[in-house]
This record gives sequence, C-alpha cells and structure tokens, in this order.
Amino acid sequence: MRARDCVTPHREILALKKLHVITNFIDEEAEFVAAIERDNYVSGESSLTPARLQELKTAAKATMSQLTSTRLPIAPDTVAPDGTLVRQLGATQRGSMAHFELAAGAVSHAVAHRTVEEIWYFLAGTGQMWRALEDEESIVDIVPGLSLTIPRGTHFQFRADAATPLTFIAVTMPPWPGMDEAYKVAGAWAATV
Repeated sequence: MRARDCVTPHREILALKKLHVITNFIDEEAEFVAAIERDNYVSGESSLTPARLQELKTAAKATMSQLTSTRLPIAPDTVAPDGTLVRQLGATQRGSMAHFELAAGAVSHAVAHRTVEEIWYFLAGTGQMWRALEDEESIVDIVPGLSLTIPRGTHFQFRADAATPLTFIAVTMPPWPGMDEAYKVAGAWAATV
C-alpha cells in the first residue's frame, strides 16, 4: 500500500499519538515511535487502513476511565460488516455496546461471528430476523421491545420493512475486536446494502 493510499497523514498520526498517550494505550513516546516503525510509516508504506484506524480508536477508548458516559452520536462511527450504521456507546474489558441502524426497506448481509456473542434489543422499526445455528433455524418478526441472542457462530441476517428504519442496541461479549470478526455466509434473502 502506498503512503498516499492510507488514512494517516502526519496530523492524524499526531492526533492518534495524543489519543494513545492520553489513554495510556501507549505509555511512552519511544513505544509509539517503535509502533510507527513496525507499521512502516517511516518508509512511506502503511498498514493503517481505515478499518485498522477504527480498531485502534476503539481499543484506545476502551482503555480510558472505567466510569464512562456516552450520548448517542449524531453521525455513525462506521458501517458494520452486515451493512448497518454503527454508533459506539461504550466498552469495558468484558463487553461493548453500540447502536445500529438499518435503512427502511433494506436487507443486511448475512454474516456470522468468529469469537463474540451478542444480545440485541430493538428500539424502533419492524422487519424480520433470520438465525441459524447447527440444526436450529428460525425467522422471527422484529418489533420494538424485542430482544434476541446471537451465540458465537450463529449465521444471521435481518431486513427492515419499508415504513421505517430498524434501530437497535447490541451488547457484544467480549468487546468487538474489529471488522475481521464477522464473515459473510449464505442467508435467507438477497442483501441490498
């Protein structure tokens, strides 16, 4: 990857450094410089893709004060592997929580998780959720107030009815490790996101 293809111009490296130092993610400036050299920033090459930058930001946030308070961000932080908009709400060493949104009439990508399990709680919208694990498979109607579980390895996909977006809160245990956590699988419907 060429330096101009990465998301880390000099000022972003400095901002990332400040974030790391403030949160004690990297305690010493020398360690940060070594990390930069390991990732080949000095040679003009970089492995810091947008996904890796998000992982570093999430890890740095998780190491901040144990007593955090977060308001729902106006803008999404990222897009999940299933295609939903994600707004990070908080993380501890044992779990993380985020707000998700799937546009009205949209169908997510079908995915499964390698190492995490989740509990979802739907806030608004209606639709359907398909889940399959080993010899068990089901499609449930989504309505506000519904809670459901997604054990590790469950294949799942969901879709929003045309009237309103689906919004839900998900708790992930252990905390979401990054975009490589989810992998695409065959689903119940054709994805539209």
